[in-house]
Amino acid sequence: MCRVAEASRGRHRRGRGVDDAVTPAWEESPSMDEPERRVGVIVIRVWLEKRAAPALRARITRTVDLAAHDETVTVAASADEICAQVRTWLDDFLSV
Repeated sequence: MCRVAEASRGRHRRGRGVDDAVTPAWEESPSMDEPERRVGVIVIRVWLEKRAAPALRARITRTVDLAAHDETVTVAASADEICAQVRTWLDDFLSV
């Protein structure tokens, strides 16, 4: 089971350290005979804009394959828009 660290200004309150991996360790190391796994990444940067309504803003950078060095950057202004972007990224990752 994987636990997510709770962070507050660079310090963890409980659980694992902020920089620890969130993927559980494998009981056995992957074999050298296994093909490389495709790795996708999504980074969501969120902030509040004081003079905007709604105040929530997000910059979403995503790729479905790190090896391809091809990323997409989008923006969002609501939790629903952010969730829709994550869903699109997951759908894209699963369809490749």
